Amino acid sequence: GNAVSGQASGAYIFRPNNNTATPVFAGTPTLQLVRGALADEVHQTFGAWVSQRIRLDKGARHAEITYTVGPIPVGDGVGKEVISRFTTDIASAGECFTDSNGREMIPRKRDYRETWKLNQTEPVAGNYFPITSSIFIRDKKSQLTLLSD
Repeated sequence: GNAVSGQASGAYIFRPNNNTATPVFAGTPTLQLVRGALADEVHQTFGAWVSQRIRLDKGARHAEITYTVGPIPVGDGVGKEVISRFTTDIASAGECFTDSNGREMIPRKRDYRETWKLNQTEPVAGNYFPITSSIFIRDKKSQLTLLSD
């Protein structure tokens, strides 16, 4: 739970207990570059329970990112919501587009709801949106699209 509600995060509720993310690892990640005839890969390990692989096929205009999480440590008695954060210079004006049913993209705007006046009491949880298969942000020059598996 948090200051707004005692209900903790669960299968259908995302309720972090503060507004800042806690990194899964405080040290320097290990990094391995693997070059191949068909693709290049970067393998990263963030501590004992998070790793990711970034793959760029020769001639591709997209990268594939796979990650492994777990087992998530629970011995400290603190629940954990694990997220991926991407940083870009795309000037999206706080707008993204997500799919809700795998068939259409829905515009989403930070701290805004089209059909009612939003009283934002949970600035983190209130700006996370369900993604069935994709999300994208864009500006006049660029677009970043993430496809989930």
